[in-house]
Amino acid sequence: METKNLAINNNWPADVKVQIQPAQPKKLTHLPQRPKVNLSFSNLSYTVKQGKQDKVILKNVSGTLRSGELTAIMGPSGAGKSSLLNILTGYK
Repeated sequence: METKNLAINNNWPADVKVQIQPAQPKKLTHLPQRPKVNLSFSNLSYTVKQGKQDKVILKNVSGTLRSGELTAIMGPSGAGKSSLLNILTGYK
């Protein structure tokens, strides 16, 4: 395993050394192996009744979530982020 020594420009005593070592990936051997999947959706819309009127929560939303990639769903409060996740997971 390769380690790197860093020279840090600060007020620490000269005998303080910092080493950076690559982290070993954790293996979750107790969990069952699942096949990798990608998730795609297109023209997803979601409407709820609000009194006598319909309120559009999501309108023509499309996207792809790729296996092994980190995906962020961002937006202001009330934009429909939680609704989108609830629909994709089958809660709504």
